[in-house]
Amino acid sequence: MKTKISQSLIFLLLTFTFSCEKPERNNPWDEKANINPSAWAPQNLQIEDVSITEKKLTWTYDDKSIEGFKLDRKKGDDPWQVAYQTFAKEARSWNDEEIIPDTSLNYSYRLYAFAGQLISTEQTLSASIEFAAPTKLQTEKLTDKSYKLTWMDNSTGEQGFKVDRKIDEGNWVLGYGNIVANQTFYTDTNVFRATNVEYRVYAFYENYESSKTTINANAELTSPTDLQITNNSITTVTLTWQDNSTGVDGFKIERKYEGGSWEQLTAISSNTYEENDFDLNTQVYYRVCAYVGANNSSWIENGFDATIPSPINFQIINNSITSVTLNWQDHSTGEDGFKLERKYEGGSWEQLATITTNSYENSDFDLNTQVYYRVCAYVETYNSSWAENDFDATIPPPENLDITANSSTSVTLIWDYNYSGHDGFKIDRRVNESLWVEEFETINAGQTSFSDNGGDLINNIYSYRVYAYYNQYESSIIENQTPYCGFPFINNRDGKEYETVQIGDQCWMKENLAYLPSVNPSSNGSETVSYYYVYGYQGTNIVEAKTTSNYQTYGVLYNWPASLTACPQGWSLPTDDEWTILTEYLGGSSVAGGKMKETGTAHWNSPNIGATNSSGYTGLPGCYRGTNGTFNNLGSLGTFWSSSETSTTNAWYRPLNYYNANLDRSTNTKGYGFSVRCLRDL
Repeated sequence: MKTKISQSLIFLLLTFTFSCEKPERNNPWDEKANINPSAWAPQNLQIEDVSITEKKLTWTYDDKSIEGFKLDRKKGDDPWQVAYQTFAKEARSWNDEEIIPDTSLNYSYRLYAFAGQLISTEQTLSASIEFAAPTKLQTEKLTDKSYKLTWMDNSTGEQGFKVDRKIDEGNWVLGYGNIVANQTFYTDTNVFRATNVEYRVYAFYENYESSKTTINANAELTSPTDLQITNNSITTVTLTWQDNSTGVDGFKIERKYEGGSWEQLTAISSNTYEENDFDLNTQVYYRVCAYVGANNSSWIENGFDATIPSPINFQIINNSITSVTLNWQDHSTGEDGFKLERKYEGGSWEQLATITTNSYENSDFDLNTQVYYRVCAYVETYNSSWAENDFDATIPPPENLDITANSSTSVTLIWDYNYSGHDGFKIDRRVNESLWVEEFETINAGQTSFSDNGGDLINNIYSYRVYAYYNQYESSIIENQTPYCGFPFINNRDGKEYETVQIGDQCWMKENLAYLPSVNPSSNGSETVSYYYVYGYQGTNIVEAKTTSNYQTYGVLYNWPASLTACPQGWSLPTDDEWTILTEYLGGSSVAGGKMKETGTAHWNSPNIGATNSSGYTGLPGCYRGTNGTFNNLGSLGTFWSSSETSTTNAWYRPLNYYNANLDRSTNTKGYGFSVRCLRDL
């Protein structure tokens, strides 16, 4: 029984021992609580910038039985300011409004809770000072003297902004511009430099500044462009250019010459300038810049050739043989006039005149030589290059001298002359091969014909030459001889008269030659010795042979050697080429014979095909003497020697036939006896 009671007591005691708890002791006020200081410390201490002079601290805290919070603060390397601030237990934030915006400083804070004399673990935080610089700094050129700066304000609480400026390589001008807080632009109205300007912008608070934002602006004055030079005249130009600037004082103009140096010409406010005192006959250069005060923009340049333009299209117009008009095109404006010079072939230039017009008549030049002229424009002592021309001042000769026979004793000379200024014409005359009678006749300038009525055209050849003259000068000569085709002429060797006919440019005998210095029977012959025959006559008596009807109708038959010397003076046996000229003039070999044959059958055998005698040649069928010693084909064939041989034994001749209209080219031995028709020498 005791044992059970003891066991029960022990159980109760143990149960009491383990079931009883200690009393709660977590009150920060309880000094015996012995709470871990971190257990009742503030949590999540943070800091944020309100402005450059204010920071905000925030924290969290679970409800505890505390008296409040205390804050220590430390600035830079200064000692801690213990219990710098004390807050009620309900506080969860605080703004530090005593921040100095000195970016070299750090601000440190430590926050802890307190209850009586007890304090929790502290929460520590440090923050640097941010004085944010402006960003996005830009420049805008308003004029050549003003720039606008704009930027982004990245700070709060600044007292304003400052702008520093530096020109070229100079020093910074500090505080060049002062701008109130929150204004983010500034206009510099005093910029007119030729190179660069730099700006830097920063916020400030009292003596504290943000970092600086810098920008470089090209402050060069805007240069003019498109400099044009317009030639108003050879002594005046107008300069124009594009004004690309705003607000400049004006423009400077300088000038130089080829190989020279620039010299200031003027300074003006407009963008056009007329210049009229430059040197001529050189290259002239101009340059223009904008300026403000002593500061210039870059230059623009242009140049032009100030050479006086030469006259063009220089022409010489012949008014007469003693007068010319010089004309030219004035290729310039503003010249004082023109200088004219003249020279002769092989001579030197001499001044002729100075005039203001572009036309000049000259009538005192030498004749019968080459005359040269040159003209230039001039201004004062400056000349353009010369324009030259020349002409042949030789007196023109008469043209187309034609001599018409009026009768056997009279001829009329007619010529063309389309010029004026001469004194008249001189005529020389020659009879046959005698000496010329110079100035046989002199006639006035308005007369272009002359009749000579004292001649003997049948027995003589008259030659005339006509030429114009002026004073002692004479033109070249035009010459011609008396034409007597169509008029009969007498062979002085035997007194026989022959009719003539003009066919084209040739003068032919209209009948067969009948010159008979000797006569032979047909049985005698040679290819090298001259022989003469009368068709059908077999004797040697010249007088008797001339009484025959065949002689009187058909003339004489000649072997080729005899034919070469048979024609009288001034006449010749035609060459093969001269026969060809006649043939072609009459339409060719197939028809020429018909145009040459006597018409009808009085002498020609029938049918005498194609005979028209339209040429007047009156060809007869005198036939021929053959080398077999006989006469053949009288009435059916006419044969005519040429002076052209085909070999040592043969020569060309032309036959006419009764059975066709041909004039064929043939060859035969020189011993044949053929008829002869003589051709007048030219």
